[in-house]
Amino acid sequence: MRIIILSVLACTILSGCNLQGSPPRSAQKQLTTPVEHRTAVPPEIERYGAEIYKAVAYKFYSPKKYKGQRCTVRINLSPEGKVTNAYVENAHAEQNDAELCKAALLAVQQAEIPAPPSTAVWQTLKNVFLDFEPK
Repeated sequence: MRIIILSVLACTILSGCNLQGSPPRSAQKQLTTPVEHRTAVPPEIERYGAEIYKAVAYKFYSPKKYKGQRCTVRINLSPEGKVTNAYVENAHAEQNDAELCKAALLAVQQAEIPAPPSTAVWQTLKNVFLDFEPK
């Protein structure tokens, strides 16, 4: 299952950079699946997705420098919330910009992501895709 965190108010957090990978409707992110498979997202998943987003956004510096670029990063999380692996998603290689990808990977690796609130939440968000699209 591929889960995408979609930042709705990324402008306030990343000065216009969208991180897709998980969260919601307000200043957080919006957990979605492809449009045809969308379902209601449990609040605990939404909240944890927002925490992932916030932790990565905090470490993503100078988003304006990458305006108009795009990069998709896949991250794998341990049950404690530690990033066990992060890499540029090859499926989107033709759309990725190298400079942004380097900065995105650094932000993910430096992020202090909190532990998920439950095993069920971790199972849902242990492998997420984050789309970095500074605007």
